[in-house]
Amino acid sequence: MSGRSGALVYVEGTREASAYVEVSGVPEYALLVWASRIERWSTGEALTEAERARVLDAYRAWARREGVACQW
Repeated sequence: MSGRSGALVYVEGTREASAYVEVSGVPEYALLVWASRIERWSTGEALTEAERARVLDAYRAWARREGVACQW
């Protein structure tokens, strides 16, 4: 995080996938997550639908563990 924005980063081997996040301005959510923008690995390869689902599942699991309310 830097100021009000940052990234959630998912690491799989040598590849990373990241989602842009902002601190929310409403009490219901701590973070606003732009999950729709998760399209490519750090290597430039496009994520498959199965890979994208795995990344989103990992983000949601993290949010539950940490008690962070997110708007996806």
